Parts: sequence; structure tokens; C-alpha cells
Amino acid sequence: AFASWFLHKSMPMYIGIASLSLLLPLNKRLLVFGGIAFPILYGVVMLIGSGLIHETELWISEGVGTFYLEAENEKALANWKGVIYTIIQYSPVVYLCIISFFKPISKDDPDFEPFKIFLIFSFITIYLSFLFWGQGSAAIQGRIYKSAMIPFSFVVALYFKHYLGSKQCNIFIYLYLFRFAMSLIFA
Repeated sequence: AFASWFLHKSMPMYIGIASLSLLLPLNKRLLVFGGIAFPILYGVVMLIGSGLIHETELWISEGVGTFYLEAENEKALANWKGVIYTIIQYSPVVYLCIISFFKPISKDDPDFEPFKIFLIFSFITIYLSFLFWGQGSAAIQGRIYKSAMIPFSFVVALYFKHYLGSKQCNIFIYLYLFRFAMSLIFA
């Protein structure tokens, strides 16, 4: 992350999230605090983030990037089909992220520390992406969410390593298969 500081303008945010991931403990209080603070933070992002979103939209509009970044978000229109599609699309990731807080890997396991860091990093990044949901730029929300999938893939791998065959893993697999099937139908 530090080596790519000069390569991408969003890198300071990810360095900050990585630092928080190292410092925060893995407990349910983070999840509860996030749920309680979400409406307040959503309003703050709406007020403060409008300038950032406007600047980003101007930057994206300079080329054909708008079409590229917004193409997959056309399905998430403000109608009942868009709402259902959105719920189906995000449910596997949100489910496993929440379940991982309630049933984490044992603290005695050598995999616990990487699991904790990747889980907290994923949670914060997914949380930030949802703070930008519906704030005027699906491009920002989508980019932040997609960046969470890299550390989240490690969470999935470590969780499945320890709980493969469990009810939680099976539900995640079924949700993901349903998501994939629905993406074929909505395509």
C-alpha cells in the first residue's frame, strides 16, 4: 500500500483503513457501532461528500469512463426489480462479513491475526461503500466495494478453511449461487 502511494489518489484512504485494521479488536461492538452510526454517517457523507462526488463526476466525464464505470449499475434502477437485484447482489458478502464477527476463527489459531485484519479491512471498506450508496455516484460506491473484494477473498478462504461444511458456509455458497443465477437472468 505504501509503495503505491503515488500511483492512485485513493491510496491514503486504504492506508488509513489498513492502519485501523491493525489497531481495532475483532468484536461485535464494531458491528453494532457501525449499525447505530450508519444513519448519522450517511447524512454526513451526503453533506460533505457532495463536493467530492461532483469533482469525481467531472473527472470521470472527461472520457468514455462514465459508460465503463456506470454500465453494470444500470440494473440497479429505482424500481422494485432494481431493489431486489441489489439485495441479491450484495447479500452473500454482507452475510459472511456479519457471520464472521459472530463466529470468528479461534484466537488460539495461527490464522486468527490475518483473519482479523482482513475481516476488519473488508468490513470498513464495505461499510464505506454503502455510505456512498445513492449519493449521486454509483462509480465511487462500486469502486470502493470492489476494492473490498480483495481482502474479503482472504476472509472467505480462511473462514472456509476452518468451517467448511458448516451451516454458515453452506448458506454463503447458496446465496452466492443464487446471486450468480440471478445475474444471468437480469443480464
